[in-house]
Amino acid sequence: MNSFSWNKTSNKDKVILFIASVAATTWFLYSFLLLPQWSQIEELTAQSNIERQKVKVIEEFLLLHPNVEQFALELDKKFINVDAMLPNNPGISNFLIQIEQLSKGCGVHLGHVKPTQTSNKEGYREYAIEILISGSFAQSMNFLNKLENELRFINVHTISMQAGKNNLESKILAKIYSFGVPAESSKTTDIKNN
Repeated sequence: MNSFSWNKTSNKDKVILFIASVAATTWFLYSFLLLPQWSQIEELTAQSNIERQKVKVIEEFLLLHPNVEQFALELDKKFINVDAMLPNNPGISNFLIQIEQLSKGCGVHLGHVKPTQTSNKEGYREYAIEILISGSFAQSMNFLNKLENELRFINVHTISMQAGKNNLESKILAKIYSFGVPAESSKTTDIKNN
């Protein structure tokens, strides 16, 4: 059997072996040490840029709102107002109380408030209501103005006025809204499952 001896190898073969070992070592270092480090550096650089952008947004926010606690309180008040204007549940009883208080405040007589139709829409519910009031023209207009601007979000679509004995009788048809759709009844769920 032939044995390998470094001394017996020609110089040309030694140079070739040396070049091959340097090339293999370079390839190994490049593939297993440098490339992973470079890709990790690229990932960290991208992550650093994202974090810098987040910090920049926060710094701009702080410049616009130096008193963050006061801004948070203002936001809370706005959320409370929005929730009151467009609640997550129908809150019809609260609405009726608001209408009664509004009618007393405006000096009109509240004949009735009656829901006429409820519709489930995509992501919200719509309630058609009929409001009957009587009072002077100025009182009725004041009531209508406050109804549209001070209570929850309401869409008045029809107003009919008729002169009564001593007052103006007004019939207001409107829609109020709430977020969400009621849970399906068990019968509907059973039918869908079968």
